[in-house]
Amino acid sequence: MNTYQKVLELVATYSEIEEKEIGPDLRIFDEFFVMDSFAAIEFVLKLEQEFGIKIDDDDLDMQKLQTPRMIAQYVENKKTWCSRE
Repeated sequence: MNTYQKVLELVATYSEIEEKEIGPDLRIFDEFFVMDSFAAIEFVLKLEQEFGIKIDDDDLDMQKLQTPRMIAQYVENKKTWCSRE
């Protein structure tokens, strides 16, 4: 399973939307509040656990992590950065 597919699975787990209904550009923290604040915290913690990354507080900007596509790209960049250290 690639990063994007895993992100979709996690979005479905922590929201009320079925995975097949989640598109790459669904704004999960938009006015429709696909995730409430508690689910969002659990989602971020699970991302860290699943991918072995640390999401810095400065990166918890909903403009950076707004859609599944953006989240998957962030995770890939973070994994690449962490592997260089």
